[in-house]
Amino acid sequence: MDLLLFAELALNGGLTGLMYSLVAIGVVLIYKSSSVPNLAQGALTMLGAYVVLAWTTALGLPIWAAGMSFGSWIAMTVGVEHPDVSLLLAVAPPVDRYDFAVVAASPKPKFIVHGEEDELIPAKEIRRFYASLAEPKELVMIEHANHLFEGKTTLVGDAVEGLLADWHGQP
Repeated sequence: MDLLLFAELALNGGLTGLMYSLVAIGVVLIYKSSSVPNLAQGALTMLGAYVVLAWTTALGLPIWAAGMSFGSWIAMTVGVEHPDVSLLLAVAPPVDRYDFAVVAASPKPKFIVHGEEDELIPAKEIRRFYASLAEPKELVMIEHANHLFEGKTTLVGDAVEGLLADWHGQP
């Protein structure tokens, strides 16, 4: 294992641990102060997401539906149906495991980022899916990247940033 991959994994693990610890501290603080177990942190997070959605819609800002792996199937299929979603973004979509038919016919812009060496969803399946998509569409294949893009996450960020920069401002 190279040093960069180790540092990236350590940082991601540390940030995930910090997030879990903040949730745990919230549960403990509420329980110790009220003697009532309250597990509403998930509901509050969802409330925050709805507030952001409401403000985004009210201000007329573009809404993008994006996800990775299984989350990309959810984001894309829901995003196709939502009239305010203007762009669909999938990272490592499981096109050989779930039905993306509704996405293929959508006139909304569709961006896909995938690893050439994805061990779960072969690149051949992604190319077949991409060929079936209606325009506008873009595909970025990242060389030597597996399903989790280990050691290549900065390339995923660069690809997404490039796709969105190219698309920004287009109808």
